[in-house]
Amino acid sequence: MLLGRGRSHFYAVCASRLAFVCLSSVLAAFAESSSLLLRLPDPTIEYQHRIWNREQGLPDNDVCAVLQTRDGYLWAATRVGLARFDGRSFTVFNRANTPAMTDDDCRDLMEDRTGTLYVTPVPLRFS
Repeated sequence: MLLGRGRSHFYAVCASRLAFVCLSSVLAAFAESSSLLLRLPDPTIEYQHRIWNREQGLPDNDVCAVLQTRDGYLWAATRVGLARFDGRSFTVFNRANTPAMTDDDCRDLMEDRTGTLYVTPVPLRFS
């Protein structure tokens, strides 16, 4: 018995606990019913997950930096070249096909306000 509160308080506490147990049982029964279950969207249906590597056209499987430029291209910097992805395929830029590139080692990417893409052989660090 609850000390110092009297019988009426004891009965009130018991009644509220009984009501809670009954309500919990009713809610559990409803939750098990398939028609009342909360249906959350399946994230695997809404989004697609793809893995790109050398087989899909990247110059290397180790990507050092990724940047999407204002024109919509996705650029990937690797240690053996630079790749531009248009949503379907990769175009690779390296010393063999791009005379302006003096090194295949691309570590970081940056785009300035005018849309010029900068590729560096070392990671850029800003403080």
